[in-house]
Amino acid sequence: MLERDAPFVFFDNAAGAQIPATVLEAVTDHLSTRNVQRGGPYRHSREVDAMIARARDSVAAFVNARTADEIAFGLNATSFIRSISLAIGQTLGSRPEIVVSELDHEANIATWLALERAGARIVWWRPDRAGRLNPADLQSLLTDRTRLVACTVASNATGTIVDVTDVARRAHAVGAELFLDAVHYAPHASIDVQVFDCDYLVCSGYKIFAPHMGFAWCRRESINRLPTFREDFIPDVTPDKLEGYLKMRVAEYSKGFNWLPKDSHLQWLKKDIVTIDGRKWADWRYVPMLKGTKDYSSSPVYTRFLTTSYKGQLLEITFTSNLNTAPELKQKIDHIMDSVHLEE
Repeated sequence: MLERDAPFVFFDNAAGAQIPATVLEAVTDHLSTRNVQRGGPYRHSREVDAMIARARDSVAAFVNARTADEIAFGLNATSFIRSISLAIGQTLGSRPEIVVSELDHEANIATWLALERAGARIVWWRPDRAGRLNPADLQSLLTDRTRLVACTVASNATGTIVDVTDVARRAHAVGAELFLDAVHYAPHASIDVQVFDCDYLVCSGYKIFAPHMGFAWCRRESINRLPTFREDFIPDVTPDKLEGYLKMRVAEYSKGFNWLPKDSHLQWLKKDIVTIDGRKWADWRYVPMLKGTKDYSSSPVYTRFLTTSYKGQLLEITFTSNLNTAPELKQKIDHIMDSVHLEE
């Protein structure tokens, strides 16, 4: 589409990115060849189930989830915020306070304000004079009555990035949870829910070249405790309890998420796990040399670099081992790095 409409330039990608041809083809293929009910014994239904499983694996890798069943697909980030907020509103008890910020998108403000009718007390986290959300300013707002902190990872209004790992540390110290809106952060940097240490994270896929739908990552223990709306025949566990009646839309569009970890510049910014001898022990980081800052693990034992090109862009691949690396494992690392070849 970008080539057909040249010289028109799309500057409204923050509202929704143009989808790549591979995504459009994936969705069209599903709608034209296997637009069927899930869970059936026949081939087409089994193919749909397998496709959704692959898409769930893709998004799990994209956000570095612990397991794929922590990923749920739905209409968009706003719908997930509303669904989860309604469930949290039923579990306030002795913790009625919810912290929200003035720098967030309205979707991550109004949904929590609506819980005041259910007895919630809203506590406002104000930006500092530089227009940033300072985690230190959050400390005085947190008490043993705080149920949850809801904030953005990157502000849609100012573009400022929040140190959400520090926010999580402070919230968890008082027994509260952290809910993150990653919609405006996802197109620009790597999402790692394990580093963020959040409890819930939502994103709209259509901001990052996926179909017009969204996904949520929820810590399994947290979401399974919530009384989310579902029909009686829907299992009361993740991801089913969040997807519920949206399953047909999930089947229609989740195939478009399959490209995320392998066919996008976002791959160069995300973290993949390298497993040798069945051990999770090292990180790959793909970083465009002209964008971003290399983020190395603390106190690395062994690091290798490789410079190559991919689709016309110069890339630097960094390999960092986080554990003590025996000589035979170093040899395996060297063998992997020396054999790297990225298809043009």
